[in-house]
Amino acid sequence: MYIAEMAPPASRGRFVSFKPAEHRVGISAGFFSNYLILTLGESGAAWTEALRLGEWNWRWMLGIETLPAVAYLLALSRSRKARAGWPCADATRRRWSARRVAGDGAGTCCAK
Repeated sequence: MYIAEMAPPASRGRFVSFKPAEHRVGISAGFFSNYLILTLGESGAAWTEALRLGEWNWRWMLGIETLPAVAYLLALSRSRKARAGWPCADATRRRWSARRVAGDGAGTCCAK
């Protein structure tokens, strides 16, 4: 819903339909990477034994799926529009929200 409200009218449909496609691709990538780790762990190859893919497969699965989430979080933190809603370090969230509603420019304190 947020994408539909914030996107320009000319590209709104593209942005709204792209989000479910991102979810489907991400779920499929997670499924296939887990399947690959499980298959390699059961293969008995020397390098998979050294990495303990068979013994620690759930740890490898969790770790591999964490990497895109961390990358997305880092990319999101670099976005200026995403930071506009974050409170400043020197103000509490309640005061920041109250000043923002009052309109004294508190929403600009985090901008570069």
